[in-house]
Amino acid sequence: MALLNICRDEEFAPLKNPPNSGEADTPEIACCMILDLVKTWTKDAGVELVNDGSDSESLCEISPLVSYAGEGLNGHPGQHKLDCPFT
Repeated sequence: MALLNICRDEEFAPLKNPPNSGEADTPEIACCMILDLVKTWTKDAGVELVNDGSDSESLCEISPLVSYAGEGLNGHPGQHKLDCPFT
């Protein structure tokens, strides 16, 4: 038997209610959790996010081909500011 100690906010986004149900644990909330995680990785890499709002217009995605869990993002020189949305 093995146990893993993980940060729940980074590794788990519950999804048990239908879209637009007005309840917690919907696909929209899970999507927002993932987008917030990507914003955290970007800020941790020293990048300032411009127009970083909490609405759907501030879409921030990083391809898994670039970084799977936020690693290696600080190795991109010259990108100290990014306009949201970005992909």
